[in-house]
Amino acid sequence: MSDNIPLPSQGQPDFGRTPAPHAHRNLSASSVVGLVFGILAVLLSWVPIVNNFAAVLGAIGIVFAIVGAAATRSKGRKRGRGLAIAAAILSIIAIVIVLVTQNSYGKAIDSVSNEVQQSQTEQKKADEERSITMKATSNGPSSVMYGGIGESHTEDFNGTWEKTMTGKEAGEYPTLSVTSSDYENPDPSGIQLSCEIIVNGKSVSRHDGSGSGANAYCDIPVDWNAGQ
Repeated sequence: MSDNIPLPSQGQPDFGRTPAPHAHRNLSASSVVGLVFGILAVLLSWVPIVNNFAAVLGAIGIVFAIVGAAATRSKGRKRGRGLAIAAAILSIIAIVIVLVTQNSYGKAIDSVSNEVQQSQTEQKKADEERSITMKATSNGPSSVMYGGIGESHTEDFNGTWEKTMTGKEAGEYPTLSVTSSDYENPDPSGIQLSCEIIVNGKSVSRHDGSGSGANAYCDIPVDWNAGQ
């Protein structure tokens, strides 16, 4: 007597097996797109100026994350709820970073701007209060021309000439020019003259001239106070 054990037929469908609950659900495109926007927003949120665009990407990422979360709820037609949650978190983080960095960058810019403005104000005040002495010498008749941008004064002298002014009186970027007018000198080669500008007791420019038509020119260098 033999035992006949029936074998299941190969290739026949197993009607008793229950299909996987999510096998038929497609991945939510909104969740994926929201995640992409969230990642881009985080990457760009640290870059000055560009992070304004990152905030927009973050906002768009949140919208797609909400749509994705709605589509992937327990009875939804899509899967990928974790992606939707990640997209929302990244997008929110990106917006927070933008707000924090914008505030930080704004304070830094304001600080630098205030420092520059204060430096310019202090420099302007120092320029207005500085004492400027102009000197000229000549061994014969000569003339001086002095003044700042937009104004000049001329005076004749013989021997020595000197004038002291404040920065405001001297004008901006004051200069001093000495020219010989000793046209009747029998020995033009012996004509000697000089100019000098002294700022707050320190000589910042001095030049000499000699011979027929001698001339000497002095001005205040732009970096005259670099060592002070």
